[in-house]
Amino acid sequence: MTAPRRLKRNALSNFAGLMTISLLPLLASILYVPLLGADRFGIVGAASFLLTFGISLDIGLGRAVTRRFAQAATQTAPGAPPQDYLATAHLLFLGLLLPFSAAVMLGADFLTRRWLVIPPALHDEAEHALWLLGPVIFLHGFRVMDLAALNGIERQGLSNFLQAGSLAVRLLLSLLVLLVIDRSILALLLTWLGAVLAEMLVIGLVTRHCLRRQGFPGSGWPRIALAGPLIRSARSDGTSTLVSIATNFADKLVLSRLLPIDLFGLYHIVSTLAAAPTRLTAPIAFAAFPRWIAQQADGDRDGFTSSYHAAAQIAGALILPTMIAGLLFAPRVLAALFPTVTVPPDLILAFRLLVIAGAASALNMLPYMAQLALGTTRVLFWQAILSGAVYLPLVLVATPMVGLFLPIGARVLLDVSSFALFLGVAARALLPGEMGRLLRDALAAPLLGAALPCLIGAYGLQGAPLTSLNFALAILTGGFAVVGALFATPAGRRQMRRLLKWRRG
Repeated sequence: MTAPRRLKRNALSNFAGLMTISLLPLLASILYVPLLGADRFGIVGAASFLLTFGISLDIGLGRAVTRRFAQAATQTAPGAPPQDYLATAHLLFLGLLLPFSAAVMLGADFLTRRWLVIPPALHDEAEHALWLLGPVIFLHGFRVMDLAALNGIERQGLSNFLQAGSLAVRLLLSLLVLLVIDRSILALLLTWLGAVLAEMLVIGLVTRHCLRRQGFPGSGWPRIALAGPLIRSARSDGTSTLVSIATNFADKLVLSRLLPIDLFGLYHIVSTLAAAPTRLTAPIAFAAFPRWIAQQADGDRDGFTSSYHAAAQIAGALILPTMIAGLLFAPRVLAALFPTVTVPPDLILAFRLLVIAGAASALNMLPYMAQLALGTTRVLFWQAILSGAVYLPLVLVATPMVGLFLPIGARVLLDVSSFALFLGVAARALLPGEMGRLLRDALAAPLLGAALPCLIGAYGLQGAPLTSLNFALAILTGGFAVVGALFATPAGRRQMRRLLKWRRG
């Protein structure tokens, strides 16, 4: 299979996998609310927040593993076998995850009785559930480096299948337990514990099998001597990752202390939904990352430029119409997702602001990954340091006094300013002399292509009641906007022509 076809296959498989991973929790959340009630659902939202936070603590080790296997595939990476790097990264990451998992268990009483605003009747149930959450977080961490290795050998399709399949099984079992056995958080966490143990074993075995077939036999051994190179390889990405973790979770950390648990659960889902644009661009970035590393190693600058332009155009055609549709139809989306809950107007405004931040963050992903692939990470490092120095004190200190919209507004400002900075980096370091083409084909063209469908949809649905039919029409409008944006970009038109030729053939 040629490199462009493999890149397209990996991008499509990443897109399908990440869309499944994004949609399944939202679907489950819709079902959890009537099964558990608003307060218990809020506790589940807090548990999901802690689980996501724990898995994010890889400090760039996952991408370092991906980079190592991608370099080994081009035979340009002398030194220790990649399997030893994988085993060492496993040990380092689990060493980071173990204290956090233990802290969740030992701090269960503090979280339930002194931090989260939980009704007293649910204190004991929530505390026991958090005791179980600690092992769930630790066992869930075993998959992270294995999936990174699969991405490095360009097996993203399998990686996404394993993630989406394991998530689907876990959510299905959870719903069955809640429906048939017991509608409690404790029963739900016990189900998660059994599911993540099975996932750990399956993903580990599949990864070892794939590595053997790719010429990387054996499981590898952790080596102290490799810890330094791994940490150095992950240093810039790790600094950005740590600041990203802080900026992504600081608002939820503070708001979990201020909001009643039922409203915090809604905010967690709304903020997750608003991050949907990132789920649209991540498949393209993750599929292109190993290819960009190989092109950098081979000195193929023209190949990188062509690949980056195509990826940026497709990403812009997916992200920008989604952002516009989210802004226009926010009340319909939230009313359809939570039909049994009255969504406060402030939460609708918060969703719109978070959609803007999510779109800017999604547009940042391609230049971010390209800088990692090319090894030009100084801007990433200093952007992360300055962002953390400004954003974190503002959110942590001022939010209790000002309220919900301070962290959201700061987040919008942070992501939009980062987008402007990374655009400048793309013009200077990644694509010198190509800024006009990038702005025209990846930003202006998708906006113009999406404008007409969005205007027609907004006019037709203006003042219409919040019914399921009108929600479906809003989704259809967003779909037409994406198609219009794709037709407006050169890379999108090429893909459409190829799709039509394939259908005719």
